[in-house]
Amino acid sequence: MVKMFPLINKKPQPERLLDRVERKMNPDDPICYLPRSSYLTFLKGAVDGVIGLKTHMASIEWLDGIKRNTWVKVYGANSPRGLINEVIGYLMLKSLDLPQPELAGILELEVSEDTDPEMWQKLSEIDRYRGFTYAWVSTDNAGINQRVEIKKENDPKLQQYLEHLFFETLKDWKQLDKLIACDHWIFNEDRNMGNILELPNKTFSLIDHGEILTSSNWNSWDLIQTRPINLFWFNIYIKTLCKRFSSTPLLIPEHAMDCLKASKASQAKAFTEIKDKLQEYLEDLLDNEFLDSKIEGVPKKPVSEMLLEFLESRASNTLEFESHCEIVLGPQNSTFS
Repeated sequence: MVKMFPLINKKPQPERLLDRVERKMNPDDPICYLPRSSYLTFLKGAVDGVIGLKTHMASIEWLDGIKRNTWVKVYGANSPRGLINEVIGYLMLKSLDLPQPELAGILELEVSEDTDPEMWQKLSEIDRYRGFTYAWVSTDNAGINQRVEIKKENDPKLQQYLEHLFFETLKDWKQLDKLIACDHWIFNEDRNMGNILELPNKTFSLIDHGEILTSSNWNSWDLIQTRPINLFWFNIYIKTLCKRFSSTPLLIPEHAMDCLKASKASQAKAFTEIKDKLQEYLEDLLDNEFLDSKIEGVPKKPVSEMLLEFLESRASNTLEFESHCEIVLGPQNSTFS
């Protein structure tokens, strides 16, 4: 059973994450812990990519005292891995200098049947008992969700044209190869047009990492017996990258592979630099969760330690990454259309 923000029924007061980490509430940390008083006003609901119990924009007061428009994604106790995934995704992208919202954090959010009856019905018994839950929050950067914009159009030809423009812009984005390698690293099968937000200067901002590490409900055994990654979006983005080199068609595979190899090579060093900070967050969130193999003589292992080993191993596993790239870049895909 997944254990996170544990509730001990014998205690009169449920345990709060913020009680354990209050000393760490530092505005300079890459991910902030925010008390429930930070939540000021509901602004609007999300219309796309709604994961978790409720996704919406709100006015949030951050630890520096500044109020910012912020996206709030409520996961709750019945989907605790999603929140952990968001933390991992944000830190991994940060280690690679990939663009994403300026600020991110974990918000303790008060819940009751009176204030939000719709969400109350979706909450777990744990959340209802303690009267609060947790949400992933990240500042709004005014990026354009092209998946939403395209859906607004009724003309299929116009939709196709707008999608073409999106991928043309993405093709020339200097960090595309780094994004492809990063998503493979963190086992992200959900990188779509709805979470690559387009910015006015023909660059992008990356959001929404609740589904990395196979899914938002992975268990410890998933980290040991990892299934093959779904290459659907991986293929699309590599083919998009290939179009950057269309002026030298015979050398497209070589040019693309050189870019991808260079991006992959940077991950081991990036992970080393972020590892200690990531370990702090994982220990906070997993709160001494262990995997018990039930094998005599084999000690229990902290899940936080397993996660670190999983990510470190994937960062250095160039063979698997390159073999997946070669599948896309092979002779059978020589047209890259």
